[in-house]
Amino acid sequence: MEIPADILKKVDEVLKKRAAQKEAERRSDEMRVKEVRELKDLKKAHYAESLKRAEAILAWVKMFVADAGSKKIFRAIDDVNIFVANFWGGKPQLGKIYASWARIVLSKEGRLRYEEVYKGHSSSVTHLGSCPPSPSVLVDGLHPEFLKQWEAAIQKNVVWGYVRNSLPKYF
Repeated sequence: MEIPADILKKVDEVLKKRAAQKEAERRSDEMRVKEVRELKDLKKAHYAESLKRAEAILAWVKMFVADAGSKKIFRAIDDVNIFVANFWGGKPQLGKIYASWARIVLSKEGRLRYEEVYKGHSSSVTHLGSCPPSPSVLVDGLHPEFLKQWEAAIQKNVVWGYVRNSLPKYF
């Protein structure tokens, strides 16, 4: 029996395409492993300064939660955005915030969560430990640059704009 040449040619194309797809997947996996290793090394190199930042951030969160004004805010809404940054996939993004960003949300119970938002909808949510979390949970779970920007937002009182934007617009 002789298989027609056009069928064998098509089979060769399928096999070639499959091999190229496997190679692309292998390279993608290698790239992910490399990115994870680089982020782990970055976090390790900046651990001490990130820990200080996390302690300062959590001190602010603790004061906010204890404040009578925040109790009034939480009677009106369940969750408050307290920080927003141009991050995606746990990494900083170039340019301005357009369709995707990351935010820190504080619940009325005092729990923090990191959310990645695409076109206004949460696409990824990471709960940041107990209530309140330990500084090491923030350091382990967040990029050092994210912590740096969050601390700067607190120091410059930019966080109040995020709180303001959390309130309903229709009242």
